Amino acid sequence: MRRGRICDIIGPMAEPNRILVVDDNGEDIQLIAKILEPAGWAVVSAHDARDGLDLASRERFDVVLLDNRFINSPVVGISLISEYSAKIPGGVVMMSAFGDEELEKDAKLLGAASYLAKPFDADQLLKTVSALAARRPPASS
Repeated sequence: MRRGRICDIIGPMAEPNRILVVDDNGEDIQLIAKILEPAGWAVVSAHDARDGLDLASRERFDVVLLDNRFINSPVVGISLISEYSAKIPGGVVMMSAFGDEELEKDAKLLGAASYLAKPFDADQLLKTVSALAARRPPASS
């Protein structure tokens, strides 16, 4: 029997899905991480929409959860959907605690792949981001 490294036998391990959570509410970020990390997601956060865009330019993410309102910033998340969509292949999930049907409609018209109204249910979050990660194009080598 030939001995080899485990990765030679079973193949390379898949990288975890990476999600960028852009929200100024630390409690929301912790809750999202508590839901997604046990499901195998690597969660990275930014507390400002522009900082998140900078991270998305430097690192690989499969999906972004983008809040709409930021307390200490005049920038609203919806205004940056197209910029995030160009950088993150799985798409943008717009989220808001202050949303309504009009915000959801506008977000989708601007390119958001999905919309979640806060507070959202853990299963709804997992289903939404998993579906988007599954449809992303394969990574180029």
